Amino acid sequence: MEAAGAADRGVALKLASRMQGLENVEKRSRGQLKGLRRAGIVPARQHQEAELQAYIDADPERRERYGSLLTELDAYYDELTAAAPRELDERSLTSTCRTLSIAFTLFDAAHERAKEDLERESPYMDRNWPQTLDRLRLSCKDLDLETDRLMLAEMLRRLGPWLDPATLAPLADGAAPRDTGLTDDRIGAEVDRFFLGTRLGEAAFLNECLERSPDELVRTDDSALKLIALWYPRLMRLRELDKEREGREGRLYGELQTIKAEFLATNFVPDANGTLRLTFGHVRGFSPEDAVYKQPFTTLQGMLDKGTGTVPFVVPQQILERVEAKDFGSFVHPDLGQVPVAMLYDTDTTGGNSGSPVLNADGELVGVNFDRCFEATINDFAWNENYSRSIGVDIRYVLWITGRVFDGNHLLREMGVEDRR
Repeated sequence: MEAAGAADRGVALKLASRMQGLENVEKRSRGQLKGLRRAGIVPARQHQEAELQAYIDADPERRERYGSLLTELDAYYDELTAAAPRELDERSLTSTCRTLSIAFTLFDAAHERAKEDLERESPYMDRNWPQTLDRLRLSCKDLDLETDRLMLAEMLRRLGPWLDPATLAPLADGAAPRDTGLTDDRIGAEVDRFFLGTRLGEAAFLNECLERSPDELVRTDDSALKLIALWYPRLMRLRELDKEREGREGRLYGELQTIKAEFLATNFVPDANGTLRLTFGHVRGFSPEDAVYKQPFTTLQGMLDKGTGTVPFVVPQQILERVEAKDFGSFVHPDLGQVPVAMLYDTDTTGGNSGSPVLNADGELVGVNFDRCFEATINDFAWNENYSRSIGVDIRYVLWITGRVFDGNHLLREMGVEDRR
């Protein structure tokens, strides 16, 4: 995608959000692995589980109810690990190749929209259908066929051991991987045939397909729709597996939380990932590496120092002019002598907390949370005093930008903020 975008600005714009999303996930995963190792979380959890198992085994009633709990959890994750080589690539087929993603949504919608509203999968319920249509049409508009060709070819290479070489349909559930003879030349020919035979990049054809039943979609003789029809039973099986596993995991972790609370006999932080949370902490710097210390505040001067004139390190001209005029109003930090830009604090935030208000001890808005430090991605697993730092934009910078840089003092007055000039 980077190569395609470098050669064509239009393609770069189409792929920008996908690339940013992938880069974000990759960077977060690297940070999590680094944090897990440095904070020693895995051995600490293993030690705690050993103590928990001993506590369970020490009482006949506990042993009867929870004796196999940790073993069941191990077995659950062993199953996921064993299934991952095939399932990860199968799930990626429709997320990497956008033409197949469009085909799947059309085929899935034709099945789901025929059901009663409450029986449908969430994207196809009446309340969500307009948003699903918007995303579908945007995918069609942003489709880059050359990138899609590369994606489909790569996924066919990865899935080769689990494909019927004659039809490219998936092998039966539980089938062992095998040499199916899908050479690069054969894959290239199949990809050529696929893209010559599909019209899903055409908005008019897309709208026609939205009015058709699953059988009618197959009869369009569109190559993408025909291939997704072969894959649909397997993709539905994966959907069923997700629901089965979610129920199983929920039961096991519910029991784990119960016995863990009894074992610890004290309050402890539950797994709140993906939920609303109120978290507290302190504005604090930290040392992410040996001989490196990150101050708790960054400033306008730091922004200027980092500006290179090249994206993404371009300082807007309006900011440069206000800094040169020393037009800072009442938004200077009393200790720093400058307008603060961002701040670090040791609250326990995780993915999905961006945009949350940051309040001080008096309940006053002092910032807006927007990210975690690279090392703080371990918050998804455990909070660590040394490394868990979130990043918020200081509200003084927000107000300075609003009032001084973009002449929005009428907005500040409306909010009851006094900017003493």
